[in-house]
Amino acid sequence: MTPFEKALYQEHLKMAMLRKAVDVAVGALLEGEITEDDALEIMGATRRKILELFPDAERQYELIIEPRLIRAMQLNRWVWVDRVVAELEGRTKLA
Repeated sequence: MTPFEKALYQEHLKMAMLRKAVDVAVGALLEGEITEDDALEIMGATRRKILELFPDAERQYELIIEPRLIRAMQLNRWVWVDRVVAELEGRTKLA
């Protein structure tokens, strides 16, 4: 395997891990009864995992992944979704 092929393979693995992390988080937010704190923890853990895989991807997380997670909560009509969004805008619990 050439160095290019190896790098490409490693990038492919990281992308697969990212997709799995987001899918698990969305599933957790869509299933069952969760609390506001649980939702923030799920989102925070997802963010940390993504930034572990792709350290320079914070802006992409905020633009792509975070809205997907919020939509999952909105689908369940959680009464506290607006508070979670406000918390995310402040970025105090997720850092």
